[in-house]
Amino acid sequence: MLMEKSLKHTSFPGPSPQKAGQIAGIALVLMFFAAMFAEIAARQALIVPDNAGETAQRVLEHPLTFRFGLLAYLIVGILDVIVAWGLYMFLKPTNDGLAQLAAWLRMLYVAFLGAALPGLVAGFRMLSGAYAESREVQSRALEAFNSYEDIWMVGMVFFGLHLVLVGFLCIKSGLLPRVLGILLLAAGLGYALDSMAFLCMAGYADYKQVFKAIVALPAITGELGLAIWLIFQEKRSAA
Repeated sequence: MLMEKSLKHTSFPGPSPQKAGQIAGIALVLMFFAAMFAEIAARQALIVPDNAGETAQRVLEHPLTFRFGLLAYLIVGILDVIVAWGLYMFLKPTNDGLAQLAAWLRMLYVAFLGAALPGLVAGFRMLSGAYAESREVQSRALEAFNSYEDIWMVGMVFFGLHLVLVGFLCIKSGLLPRVLGILLLAAGLGYALDSMAFLCMAGYADYKQVFKAIVALPAITGELGLAIWLIFQEKRSAA
């Protein structure tokens, strides 16, 4: 009983906002490499959205790459949770309510990512079975693979809104270079608009590369710039 009472009245200090920001920055850098491998080297390189036979051939020729891609997606999800926490702790002194909302929006994105991954697993299992040469099995596998993007793109709407709030809070805090906040705002709006166009626009495929190119520059420079700034913030302030 005495131990229980003492534990109830004991507070365990968490990391400072700066330290939490550093953790988020490191997680963002690791996530960048994991996401690039999962999305480009594994999914986009092996899955041809409109060709079941070609997709089956590529996946069967590179099963280890596909498996590592699935693992990389799981790592991305875990790192996203760490980033959501770290950015909340870092931005909490600026506006606790908006920082919480930003964190929850990122967590919603993680939930959609988790809901989308079974499509990749199911398609891979179909092609790993005894009837992988069947056109029907290959078509069903491709449908499962494509279901990943359908669900994931819904999650990207919430991710875009998350970045909009993070960008706004970065500008409002006055701690970071204003340009980083503007880049994050632009990237967030770009992600949200691109995702909604994918979900609602009939001719999206014809403009897909245009949408992606518009989003890419502010997204990469803004998110990586934020990560690097967070990691080295203490050294700069000490100097």
